[in-house]
Amino acid sequence: MPQNHHVRAPEITDPSTGDVVAHPDIFISPPTKQPHKQTFVILHGRGDSASNFATGFMGILDFTVAATDSDGKLIEIPGVEYDSITLRKAFPHTRFVFPEARERPVLGSKSPEWFETNSFEQSVAGDEIQNEGIRETTMLVHALLRQEIDAVGAPNVFLGGLSQGCASSLISLLLWDGEPLGAAFGMCGWLPMGTPLSEILNIDASNQQDDTEAPILKACQSALNYLRDELEFVDNPGKADSKVCAFWKTPIYLSHGDKDYLVDLNLGKAAADCLVKFNARVEWRLEKGQVHWYSMQMLADIVRLVKDEP
Repeated sequence: MPQNHHVRAPEITDPSTGDVVAHPDIFISPPTKQPHKQTFVILHGRGDSASNFATGFMGILDFTVAATDSDGKLIEIPGVEYDSITLRKAFPHTRFVFPEARERPVLGSKSPEWFETNSFEQSVAGDEIQNEGIRETTMLVHALLRQEIDAVGAPNVFLGGLSQGCASSLISLLLWDGEPLGAAFGMCGWLPMGTPLSEILNIDASNQQDDTEAPILKACQSALNYLRDELEFVDNPGKADSKVCAFWKTPIYLSHGDKDYLVDLNLGKAAADCLVKFNARVEWRLEKGQVHWYSMQMLADIVRLVKDEP
């Protein structure tokens, strides 16, 4: 059976500074069966590592009780015993890609994080301290997506993350300029700059009288142009406007626990609401009794989300 391993991260040059940005090695869990048909790109939370997060995320056993679809029916996975379902077993033809965050200053020391932030609320409001990290992380994620799309095609590539990894994956999805991805998911996260983005979408929508999608597209363009400007983001110049709303065709699953002690539930719900204003296909799920971590139900929902897509 192929072994988990690390590979060197793609070399990223930040066009805003001209600096080469070195990221830690990527943790890879290769397909257990050939051919390679799908790829997940998944971002861990702040303070974690790729290998540590991956081991638990792919190896959680026995989430049978929670493994139901939105109608309460058991998710059937051919060839898998229900008392030993794991993401690794559910997707044997899938390559799991776990990038690792760089170490950044945190309270006088350093810790792995995708971007700096003073607080989650300030991140949502648009704190400038986060911009450099978000820009670098988005460029890394996009480079990984392009690599995997070359291998299996965009409809078979899925992007997601937990906590700050969720926040980073959502920005990466909004700024993605390629073909629509197969699906995206986020757990216990928030949307950086969600407040000003929502305000821009509200203003643009209120000024439009047309019933077609053209006003929605124009509103999305205005919001995404603001996002690019704030981040000083340049990635494949000239392509963004033609595919500005590629994420319209990507189903997005967001879930948050009502007992989350770290990221307030309202920030997660606000992220979902903002994405709806972007005309995205969003499924929002509140997990009762769940703290700041993924649950067995969340894992089951990811299985359902991906297997429901063509």
